[in-house]
Amino acid sequence: MAKAFMIFAKVFGLVWYWFVVPFRAYSRSVVHSYALDPSNDVRIKRLDERNPEWSELLKGWYLTPLPQHDVKIVHRGFVKYRKVSKLHFWLVVFLLWGWVDDDSNHDTFDTGHNDRYLSGDLKWHPMTLLFRFELEEANRKATYGNAFDIGDYRADYPNFSIPAALIWNTRNTAYNFNYLLLNI
Repeated sequence: MAKAFMIFAKVFGLVWYWFVVPFRAYSRSVVHSYALDPSNDVRIKRLDERNPEWSELLKGWYLTPLPQHDVKIVHRGFVKYRKVSKLHFWLVVFLLWGWVDDDSNHDTFDTGHNDRYLSGDLKWHPMTLLFRFELEEANRKATYGNAFDIGDYRADYPNFSIPAALIWNTRNTAYNFNYLLLNI
């Protein structure tokens, strides 16, 4: 059943992604807060790897970036607590959050993946020929940090480029479902 759902998500997600991407900050806030709340029965391994620490003063969790990401991250991650019901959580997961990739190092794309198109093994790919300037511009303006490392700060530093997001999401469509349902 899980494999059939993931095949559906990959295909449907190529279109649905474009409808949910404007709501990614909201959906991340809901899902991360619910998953970090110890009174709930949901865990996201990628969030737990950031050793969340509760701050009573700020009513939320500080996140510690993974060592390989730490040197590039400007803000220590933080997820503000929000009261979220189980129904609200699952609706947001299946309607919004599951269709994006919170582990993308530049929000909706990854500059390293763009570099494959700009100067790597895919430099003669049709997407490169069509969108070289846009990919270069996306890489130049991008702020580093995936949502698991920087939490709610990602909403303050969004990165969106249609060509870069298109390239990334043909590779990583609906990837958040993997982090939650397959617990990778």
